[in-house]
Order: sequence, then C-alpha cells, then structure tokens
Amino acid sequence: MVMHRRGSSRLTILVTVCAALMLLLTMLPTTPVVVADKATAPTPLVDREDVRDAVLKGLAWLATRQGANGGWEDSLGVTALILTTYTGAGYDYTNQTVQRGLRYIRTFVTEDGFIAQSFPNYENAASMIAILGAGDPQDATLVDNITRAQLAIQYAPGSAPNASTWWYPGGWPNYAGIPDVSNGNFAVWALMASRLLNPDVTIPQGTWDGTIRSVKLAQNWPAVNNMTWARNASLPSYGDGGFVYNSARSRTAAGEMKFESYGSITGGGLIMYLGSGHGYLNPETVAARDWLEREYNLAENPRMDGKGLYYYLWAMARALAMSPQDRLVDSAGNLRDWRSEIANAFISIQRTDGGWTGNPFTGWREEEPEIAAIYALSTMEVAYLMAPNARYELEVSGASSAAFLDDEGAVLATDPAKGLTVTSTKLTATDPETFRKVWVDITGAAGATATVSAKGTWGQGRVAATSAQVGLGDGGAWVFSATGGFAGPFGIILQPFAGGPALKTSAGETLSLRRGEVNIINITLTETTGNANATGVDLVFSLASNATVSVSDQRVTVPKGGTMKMGLTVFVPADAPEGDAGFLVVSSDVSPPVRVAVKYVDEEDEEGAPPLYWVLILVLFIVVMALIALPAVGRRRAKGGGDKPQE
Repeated sequence: MVMHRRGSSRLTILVTVCAALMLLLTMLPTTPVVVADKATAPTPLVDREDVRDAVLKGLAWLATRQGANGGWEDSLGVTALILTTYTGAGYDYTNQTVQRGLRYIRTFVTEDGFIAQSFPNYENAASMIAILGAGDPQDATLVDNITRAQLAIQYAPGSAPNASTWWYPGGWPNYAGIPDVSNGNFAVWALMASRLLNPDVTIPQGTWDGTIRSVKLAQNWPAVNNMTWARNASLPSYGDGGFVYNSARSRTAAGEMKFESYGSITGGGLIMYLGSGHGYLNPETVAARDWLEREYNLAENPRMDGKGLYYYLWAMARALAMSPQDRLVDSAGNLRDWRSEIANAFISIQRTDGGWTGNPFTGWREEEPEIAAIYALSTMEVAYLMAPNARYELEVSGASSAAFLDDEGAVLATDPAKGLTVTSTKLTATDPETFRKVWVDITGAAGATATVSAKGTWGQGRVAATSAQVGLGDGGAWVFSATGGFAGPFGIILQPFAGGPALKTSAGETLSLRRGEVNIINITLTETTGNANATGVDLVFSLASNATVSVSDQRVTVPKGGTMKMGLTVFVPADAPEGDAGFLVVSSDVSPPVRVAVKYVDEEDEEGAPPLYWVLILVLFIVVMALIALPAVGRRRAKGGGDKPQE
C-alpha cells in the first residue's frame, strides 16, 4: 500500500506538470515573449528646435570670445573654423561677427595666393570654406585664387618631393609635406564647398581620382591597398575596412607600425571616398561604413583611448550625412538614430553660458573651449541643416518621368503644409526634414542619359548647386540626393546608380500581424536587376502600440540577382487597435527603400494557430496518456493479470 501511494504521488505530479505545460501552450498566443527591440525605429532624443536653440546659444558665446582684431585665439585656423560654424547656421558677410572674422582672415593672404599661417592645407581649406560660406562679393577674386592654391597642394603622380613620399600620389600633405587622411578630409570638404558655391570654378576629375587613389593606401582593405602592412594578416586591424592616419603609420596605442584602424580617421576616409564620388557600389566604401557602424560609440573615439572624441563625432556625422541610410546598426544589431543621439550628446554637456568645457582627455586641443565649440556646433549643423529660409529643388531632364521617394520609401507628393510641390520631373521643398534624403527613381528609354540638377537656396538669395548624369537601363536608374552642412552651409551630394541594384520583398504590399501574439515571420529579399550587390540591407519598423521587433542578422548583403532571408519576431500587444498600424522599410546603401504597409489583425482573421503549436499539443497529449496508462498496466501485472511467467 505504501508503494502504491508513492507511485500515485509521482503520477499525480507528472500529470500536473504536463497539464501545466499544456495550459502554458494554450496561453502562448496571448502571452508576451521578451524580444530585443532591434528593428523598431528609435524615438529621437531631440528635435530640430532643440538643436537650433543649442546652436544659437553656442554662437552667442563664441561672439563674446572674438578678439578686437576679429580673430579667435590669434589663430587663422581657429578663426576660419569658427566662421564655418556661423555660415553653417546661415549667417553671411552681412553679420558683424562674420565680417570682422573675414577681415582677420584676409590679412593672411600670401603672395602666391595661399591663406596660411602655419599649416597650409588645413588653414587654406578652412579659410576657403569660411569665405565661400560667407559669400562676400568682394572676395570673388580671392576665392578663385585660394581654390587654385588648394588644388596645387595635392601631390600629383611623380610630384612628391623626396623618396620617403613616393607612395603618396594624389595625397594632401600636412605642414611637414607628408599626406594623411586628416588633411585629405579637410581638402575634400573645401573642394566640395567650392564645387557647390562657386559656379566659376571647375574641379578637375583628376583631383578626385588622385584623392581616391591616395586614401585607398590608408585603408585596412587588402583588395585595394597594396602596401605590405595592409596584407599582413597578423596585424590587429587586418581587413577590417577602417583607416589609419596615413600609409606610413598609425596613431593608436597599439603602436604606429601596427596600423590599427581608429574612429575619427575612418570617418575622414569615408568622407574622402563619398566627397570624391567613390560611392557604395565599391566594396571598400561599404567596408568603411560597416566599420563605423560596428564601432559606433558616443563616449570615446574608437581605439584612441579618450583622445579626439569630438573630432570623431564630427567626422562620423559628416560621413553619415552623405550616406543613403539615415540610421545605423551597431555591433549588437540595434538600430540607432545617430543624428539625434550625437546632437543630444553635445547638448547634454553644453554649459549654461552656451559654451562647452572641452574633452577632459587632453590631446588634439579638444580641451580648449573654442575647439570644443567648433566641433559641437559643426556636428549639430551637419545633422540638422540650420540655414534659414531653406528651399531645395531637384529636377530631372532627359527622361520620361521620375518619382521622388523619402528615406522611408514613401513616394513624395505635393503637400502645401510642407512646402512640397512634386511633378513628374521636379520636386521643390522648403522643409529640411523632408528633403534631407531623397531617392529619385528615373524612367526613360534604355540607353538614354538623364541629368539630375539640384539647387539649394537660403538666407537672402544664397545658392548652392550641382548636377549628376546617369545612364538609363531597361529598369531606368536611381540618383540619391542628400543635404546637410557637410560641404558649406547647404551641402548637396548626388550619387547616381545606373540600372540598379533594386530590392523586392516576399511580404508583398501589406504585412499582417496578429494581435496579442508573437508573430514569427521569414521575409525573402531579392535583388532584381542582377547588376550589383545590394549592400547594407536592414529592416526598420515603425509600428503603433509599442510593438517590439527582433530581426535575425540585421544588416545583410543580398547578392546581385540573388536572395537573402531575414527572420523576424514581432510581438503585438493584445490591446493594439486592429487595422493599419504602420510600415516596414527595407533600406540599403545602394537602392531605393522598399515600403511595406503593416496592419494588426485578430487570430480568427488568419488561418489559425501555427502548425507547430498543434503538433506540440498532440505530442504532450500522447505523453500524458502514456503516463496515465503505464501505472495501470503495472498494477494489473502485480495482481497476476497479463502473460504468465515461463516456468
């Protein structure tokens, strides 16, 4: 009897456990599962007005620091860079602070046309940007001279002055005559500003080609860098896509000869690629962007042990402002709103008087309040175009028609509330958040060449303009347009993509998600043109009612003409309203974003619970029945039932 009671007790426990498991399974459709919020669009930490207020406070503080001679810190370079923070906010030569600064800069013009004090490339480039941004008519001849002087600084093939610099063709030298990525970054910034703001100056294509050639030799990417160190697999950053200071040395704690990639200089390298027209159809450009995403950090300049944090945030912001995707994916697979986060990082440490204390880690002069203010203000002006009375025009010629898409895949249409007017070949907008990033989807006869012209105006009739040509294939072509303060007060960049790539999804036009359930979905992404890989593909959800989303392998590459699957886990709260609930966007570095509408539905609207659910219920039912039956068989055997033992 005692043994029977023990067996009965064990059976009761087993039956209870199994019943609980079955009950749990029946609850699965309505019980939330904790998933990482990796694909839901982040909520911005700041808005445009927050940034504008911080910029105006910072500029007011800088005005109190200006010397009687019009300069800051009695330094040409510092003065020129501070003036770029004023012109980046839309102030021009009619502003007294700007005019005093311009007069100070003009005192450094040399007989051979340079504007320099100690650092020819840095100071001439920064002065170019400041003078072009201010737009004083009396500087027209000066602009021509300093632009020619800037072009003359570049090392042409065979022009390096000695054997130690023979591998620098196309590079932009520092004060010692050695080219590096930091100097190159400033030179490209100046030339981009000149291209946009000075219609009388043409930048030779050879200048851009030489810049691309030189920056490749500083990248940890063996496919394009034939330097011995770049092919040494034992070095810490071998093949990681980041950049070193120059092709002769690095600057991190690992040692100059370790050629370790670091953050600020990788941002500068990507700027040099994009500013020179070396876009994301090139794997080395994609690799540089991937490096910045993996190493994304708001607290330190990656690999630099505290040095250069502000320079890093500034360089990274300028590079990302020129990139098609407006968010990034960090090393943990989380989507990050870099514009809002970086602006908030500077706003959160701004003093009540409008200035910044500076980087507590000494080095690169970032501990100086004026230098800290330059980087803080310039970075915020890059992320949020501050030019007043901004107006942007995109026009397509040589094609039959065009569609204009925003960075979330929505087709832009005329909307007076946003100052937006759209026709079959032209877009005009006055809201910087609307025109910050636009894709132009062009259709026309295969073999034709279309031209996209872009013009930005601000202030009292100031103008920035550029254009790009693209050949049309059977599927037309695309041109990506970005604006921001990355090249003058109204930066514009146009990146053509002739005939692809392009993406489609297996989700169709609408994706239905069940309320109160964890929705497990597989989406097939297809590159449809067969012309190029679709790189940097990620998924962004904008959903109502605090739905949470996790994406497997966020940020992938879809091979040309091929497919890639992305697994999604989406929990929709039970109290979420039924019906339209937002959208999903498939975006990439090289193709227009694809937008899929999302709606919330009830379980009965679908085909029922997933097949796996019923399989598990059946298996558990069989197990419970077996556990109930086996003890009964044992009792019958104990009473003599069943087969008799062999004698």
